[in-house]
Amino acid sequence: MKQEGEVKYCYISRNVFAKYFEKNYNDIKEKLPLLEILDPNAIHDIRVLSRRNRALFSESKQYLPKEIADEYLEENKKITRLLGKRRELDVLLQIFTSIKKTTPIIISDHLYEIFSNYVEEKRKEEEPNCIQAKEILSTRLLKIINPFYYSKVSEKYCIYEHSKKRINNTLKKLKEEYKKIIKIDDPMNEEIHQFRILLKKTRYMFEIYKEIYGHTIVRWLKLLKEAQNYLGLWNDCRILLTLINKLHKEKNNKNFPDCDTIKNYIYGILLEKLRDIQNEMEQNLHNNIIFETRVDVKRLCKLHKCIDK
Repeated sequence: MKQEGEVKYCYISRNVFAKYFEKNYNDIKEKLPLLEILDPNAIHDIRVLSRRNRALFSESKQYLPKEIADEYLEENKKITRLLGKRRELDVLLQIFTSIKKTTPIIISDHLYEIFSNYVEEKRKEEEPNCIQAKEILSTRLLKIINPFYYSKVSEKYCIYEHSKKRINNTLKKLKEEYKKIIKIDDPMNEEIHQFRILLKKTRYMFEIYKEIYGHTIVRWLKLLKEAQNYLGLWNDCRILLTLINKLHKEKNNKNFPDCDTIKNYIYGILLEKLRDIQNEMEQNLHNNIIFETRVDVKRLCKLHKCIDK
């Protein structure tokens, strides 16, 4: 029994953590057999799940023993890194092939063959990393057959108070970064990439907090998803252009008579996606969504009453 005057807490943080922990690792278990055969979709899905896990343990650090949070954060970061290059190369080959099919005049058969072989060699080099990721996850799944550390999720902290601070700080940072993005003209500007990372982290964090804030957060998820779609294609084309430039330097220029054409074509796509990103954010951040979200979060947090055990 708690003494009179002692702060009362609730089980919500534990319930939210348990729901997302179980969902994420059940999804990983389902996808893992496909990772062994290097299925591109499985590689992508498991990378996304590893990011979701990183968000979950990052947001739950207040409620978990430090050694547990740190262990899972580091492990999921490693999974993301191990699968990253292979996923990147899979996407670049898909985009390059798509351009070849839809606009064959842009890419000669000769350039397509050289680039495809180059990417295939790089993809082959990443196979050991994919297998290592699979082994790490297989070991992890064996360790969590029994109920996880739900009993170790502390009820000392209220998820409403913690999330209110996290959401407000994130919205402030998002608004500051948005003001920079809206002024950018060069689609290769590094700040766009940093903005993409911020949006991605925000989306995974908000997916967790939609459990307690409902529509207030759900409306953000739609906006973030749309912006991420543009930023995802932008980033893929940015890396593709960088890889073509690298290959161009490694090979004799005479082997690439159409290289400048494809570079200009991809740069045009990057410019188009930058404009899409700016328009998407302008339409949504120009209204009162940030102000309304802050008001809603503060109101819902104030309405929440922690219950005693």
